[in-house]
Amino acid sequence: MERLKQLDGVRGLAACAVAFGYHTQVMFDRAVFADGWGGPIIVWLRHYGWAGVDLFFILSGFVFAHVYRFGETLRTPANLADFTVARIARLYPLHLFMLGVTAIAFWWMSYNTVGAFIAHLFMLQVFTQPVARTFDGPSWSISVEIFCYILFAAAAFFGRRTLVAVACLAIAVSAAVLLLDGHAGQPLTSANSLARGGLGFFIGLLLWRYRALLARVPTLLLAAIAVAGLFIPTGMANPALPFAILTWPAVLILALRTRFMGAAPLVWLGDRSYSIYLLNIPVAEGLLRLTTKFRHWDYGLLAAHMLFAAIVLLLAELTYRIVERPAQRIIRNRWKNRRSGLAVAAAA
Repeated sequence: MERLKQLDGVRGLAACAVAFGYHTQVMFDRAVFADGWGGPIIVWLRHYGWAGVDLFFILSGFVFAHVYRFGETLRTPANLADFTVARIARLYPLHLFMLGVTAIAFWWMSYNTVGAFIAHLFMLQVFTQPVARTFDGPSWSISVEIFCYILFAAAAFFGRRTLVAVACLAIAVSAAVLLLDGHAGQPLTSANSLARGGLGFFIGLLLWRYRALLARVPTLLLAAIAVAGLFIPTGMANPALPFAILTWPAVLILALRTRFMGAAPLVWLGDRSYSIYLLNIPVAEGLLRLTTKFRHWDYGLLAAHMLFAAIVLLLAELTYRIVERPAQRIIRNRWKNRRSGLAVAAAA
């Protein structure tokens, strides 16, 4: 299966936007940003950098449709089992590792209850309250991804028509929830979190399904659509709506038309995007516990951001090489050996 390197680059940039453009605000007094520090792009990231998560959902849907041929390879119980193991191998080891780290480091926080720990253990943290605050907060979106995977695999098992119908229904229901959200994106609730995941993932799925048609859309028009989605007022509706429906689909299609997004440094970021995403808030909280200087940084915000980013990227490299990759390899190899053993036993 051809690797879509441009989308790896997009995923890496999205992770950096969330981690270094939006989440870094927890490290500083809001007063330090009052003068519009950083220019319009940085200001936008401080307000809307969270929307990088919605881009993750769309990328996931598109990549899953690509890898599993819009569900055609998931129409047998054996292939569904392979799919399940592959997803566990990809997501669970680092999640479990970070759950252990944050449980040890932040056990005393009032939100980190035994019930919340059990929810995280079973990837149900999106149902904990407050969402995105318990243990490793950013992992709420991982549990949303799990629900999207289950819905995708179940629908794919029954064929393309069922998958298209389920995708359209999921998009319609999710859009309705976000339209009536009444929170304008904050605070996160279980309902709007699941809706953001359902909307993005299944839009990504349909983008792959109709990729040939979308390939005919002029680049200039796609750029205009991407920009328009950034400025459409949503009132009390969740602002994730125009991002997911207009901006991020256009960005995804545009990225596939470029070579730059598949450059080695961006692919490197993409490979480590999961680690970057799960590490950044615990690192920020840890730094604040070690020193309060970040609250009133005297050496320039740019230097503070660069230091924080360097620490996160270094740790992401370590967890990618020490936790993510080895755990994936072990789980996949054991499953492969088990499958081979069962096949031999059946043939005997």
